[in-house]
Amino acid sequence: MSFGADQLILKKPPASSGKYYPPQSNKFEYVSVMHEVSEEYMRRLSDSMKALRIFLMQGDVQKAKEAGEQVVERVKGTEAICSKCHTDKTVVDRIHGKDHEQALASIQRLLKEPQPNKDAIFRAMSVIGQSCNRCHNLHLVPAMVQEAFRK
Repeated sequence: MSFGADQLILKKPPASSGKYYPPQSNKFEYVSVMHEVSEEYMRRLSDSMKALRIFLMQGDVQKAKEAGEQVVERVKGTEAICSKCHTDKTVVDRIHGKDHEQALASIQRLLKEPQPNKDAIFRAMSVIGQSCNRCHNLHLVPAMVQEAFRK
């Protein structure tokens, strides 16, 4: 729930003009996309990425392929989430841009091989991880701070 201008408490600032005094509010909420993103969905995405890494390291190709398919599917699902608020394609491309798309395609292609090149998959996963960091730094951290203040 966000607040409106009618909920601001405006007070006359002190005589000192050298400082900025923002309006006060009894209620504040950072409106974040993280409210719309299911924590469970993100947890499953994270678990799939972890599983892909573990199965590749253990040499279990079949399970790695299954986890890789889930990773690609779930990462592509996050693109739809961004598009709900970020209607300008250039904004979405900053996170899900050319490198991101190439990394997803690379994971899919490499997992189709009889013996996938795990180092190449790890490099592609690193690119995907950078996309995760961009979104988390923008949306997750403020949402976590807001949640901490609610308690």
